[in-house]
Amino acid sequence: EEVAQKIVKTSGRGYGYTSLFFQYYFEWKLLEKIPPSAFYPPPKVFSRLLYFKPIKNPTAIPDEEGFWQFVMVCFKQPRRTLKNNLKSSHFLDEKLSEELLSKRAQQLDMKDLLQIWKQVSH
Repeated sequence: EEVAQKIVKTSGRGYGYTSLFFQYYFEWKLLEKIPPSAFYPPPKVFSRLLYFKPIKNPTAIPDEEGFWQFVMVCFKQPRRTLKNNLKSSHFLDEKLSEELLSKRAQQLDMKDLLQIWKQVSH
């Protein structure tokens, strides 16, 4: 259940690299909860069925591998600002505004992160 909630999260606490990565490549839908009694031995938590379908042609990302590394750095410590997460990496760029750098990665969606990526990857 906890992992399922993280995958479909689009902002806030619990939203992160995993959410972005899986939402970029797949369409997700939460299905019914599965009680612990459905398993043997029964776990101490509820489970959740997920429906997912691959996205046929996701939008191309320039230097896709580099982008996902960048996203990982942005979410390294989710409660920290972008500035604090990026300062120990080569991704911190003078072109990024202080206003943007004062945000937390949890406040940004895929579109925002792609825009930042375009600035820092050149």
